[in-house]
Amino acid sequence: HHDWLFKDEMKRYVSEGIITKLHTAFSRDDSNKSYVQDVMRQQGAAQRLVDITLKENGVVYICGDGNSMARDVQNAIAEILGKKADGSTDIDFGRTRIEQLKKEGRFLLDIWS
Repeated sequence: HHDWLFKDEMKRYVSEGIITKLHTAFSRDDSNKSYVQDVMRQQGAAQRLVDITLKENGVVYICGDGNSMARDVQNAIAEILGKKADGSTDIDFGRTRIEQLKKEGRFLLDIWS
């Protein structure tokens, strides 16, 4: 994966326990395309996002293409953060949570088109 920036550092952080869970997505890989928003929606990753952002005051940092990737990732995060106890999703509630995180400086975007 030639686009995997800081690969060695990330793997080292995992081995040192600095990063406890590392999820990767490579959309340009011809054999096994995966997209960030799809990986985020997987149960373990989605629950981890909720725990880190809402319970542990974590920070979300989205870096990349602003045309579609950033939009799609933000929509996935809104779905995840808008999930209710009964299993239904209130995407507007999720978007409100994102706006609150932005106001707190815990949802950062570094995007370009």
